[in-house]
Amino acid sequence: MSETEATMEDGDDGSAEASTEATTTSIQEGSSGGSSLEDFVSAAEQEIIKEWVGFVTGLFAAIGIGIGLNSIIQDQWGHALMKTSVMGQSAGTPFSPFSGLGLAMNIGILLVVLLGVVFAWNIDNEEYTAIKVAAATSLVAIPVFSLVTGFLVLVPADNTSLEVVNVIVSGLGSGIAATVGASIVIFLTDSQAPDGLSN
Repeated sequence: MSETEATMEDGDDGSAEASTEATTTSIQEGSSGGSSLEDFVSAAEQEIIKEWVGFVTGLFAAIGIGIGLNSIIQDQWGHALMKTSVMGQSAGTPFSPFSGLGLAMNIGILLVVLLGVVFAWNIDNEEYTAIKVAAATSLVAIPVFSLVTGFLVLVPADNTSLEVVNVIVSGLGSGIAATVGASIVIFLTDSQAPDGLSN
């Protein structure tokens, strides 16, 4: 083989190797340039999403705990909130989450739990002051809310009376459940609130 032919073969080998490396690099760049999460959501946005998802999930969990605890309390209490008289026979109606009065109690719990965020924003909780405010608010507002709702529900009803004492006691039970949920939200807001909600 002449020296010229050897030089040409070496050149061909070098070109082939360079072409292979270029192709490999192109494939790697193409694969790395494919769709990824950061193409749609930046790293900064991912952190914001994580903060809000965690906070809102905790908020919904607190609401669920409050309403679920209320059902347990009312089931243990078990006294009639309304009494209906028909043909000289009277029958009591205990708490039901699907009745107007039961729905009102659960709405009261929902409102107080959500107000936990406001309490955490505006009240210093070093001495658990925000939780004390939530408890006092729950134990007063929900029984009153229940009584007002109960009387209005009975306006169109015939032969039905409200068991006032039982409604008040049931409202206090709902207030306890609401306090638990609101306390969770207060701690959640103080410790894990997104930057946009920080005090």
